[in-house]
Order: sequence, then C-alpha cells, then structure tokens
Amino acid sequence: MNVAADRLKAIQDLKIRSQAVRGKSPKITFEWSSGALDNKEQFEDGLKQMLGGFYQMYWNMVASSPISNAAEIVKIEPLPGGGAKVYSSSQNIKLVISTDKESTPTHYALESPAMNGTIDLHYVSSPKPVPGDLRRISSLDGSEQIGNSTMNVTLSLDYQAVDGFYIPSHVSYNIAGAYSLSMDFSGCSVFKEAVAH
Repeated sequence: MNVAADRLKAIQDLKIRSQAVRGKSPKITFEWSSGALDNKEQFEDGLKQMLGGFYQMYWNMVASSPISNAAEIVKIEPLPGGGAKVYSSSQNIKLVISTDKESTPTHYALESPAMNGTIDLHYVSSPKPVPGDLRRISSLDGSEQIGNSTMNVTLSLDYQAVDGFYIPSHVSYNIAGAYSLSMDFSGCSVFKEAVAH
C-alpha cells in the first residue's frame, strides 16, 4: 500500500507501551513522537485489538499449562515411540493433547459446543540450559472453527531474559486473510503480582 511520507514517519516513530498481566486486559498507551495521524483514535483502536488478541493467545497458549487441574484428566493413552495422548474434559470442553516422548505437548485438539480447534506447537531449547529448564514455544499454528467459519493463526516468538524470566523479544503474529503483525519488545520489565488467598 502507498502511504504518504509524513504518515509513514508518524507510524514508524510511534512507540507503543503495554502492560500485560495474566488474566487481565492489557494496558496499552501510545506515544506519537513525530506527529499523530488524523485518524489516530481508529488506528489506536485497531492496534489495541491486535495486541489484545496476541496477549490473549500468549497467556492462554504459550505461558500457561493446558490442563489446570489433574482432576480434568479423563484418560492417558500411550503412543508408539514413547509419547501419549492425554484426554481432558472441563466445562463442556473436550481437549486431547498429544505429547512427545519427553512429555512435551505438541498438538492440541479442542472440541466444544461453541468451537473446534487445533494447535500445533514447536519448541526451541533454552539458550543456556540448566537442570530443570524447559524448552520454550518458538511457534504455533492454530486453526479455530466456529460454525462454517475457520480462522488460521500462526505465531512465532524469540525470547529475551529479563530478571530471570524469558519473555518475548520479537513476535510475528498472523491471522490468515486478516492481518499480519510483527512486534519487537524493548525496555521490558517483569513483576510477580501478589495473589490473595
């Protein structure tokens, strides 16, 4: 698409700050250092939706366990080669997780009254492995089917170490036929939120 030079400069110099807390909507602010666009609010709303979609996928698929409670496991079926299929059921949602011989989830198949979906996960080893360190999800391919509508999503991540945690440093997020977003995270910090019991 052809974009006027002043509009392109404004977009290229735009700084977006986000604060993402598990289970909460992210706080997103915009800093227009080279002048704002005339449709700034519409542009910001679109970016907020895209970033919100990324964070929702990140917290639910990348930074969380697929099964929150062992009581949800219905059956475990061994597979040839040492992997397994783990069957889980919770709140009318059936989930089948295929694992490799190291018990790492590689494929999810989800079935619910509202939607069906699949997710294939790919991993990268820790850059400085220590005993007990886990591999990190480097990419995922997802497909979500609601009625006759199908949405295909791909996500790839590179990581940075911040205060002992590995968080995204570069992310490519693509919803087929809708949009593609590439993000670089800099100046990051992490905190652990206190949980009231």
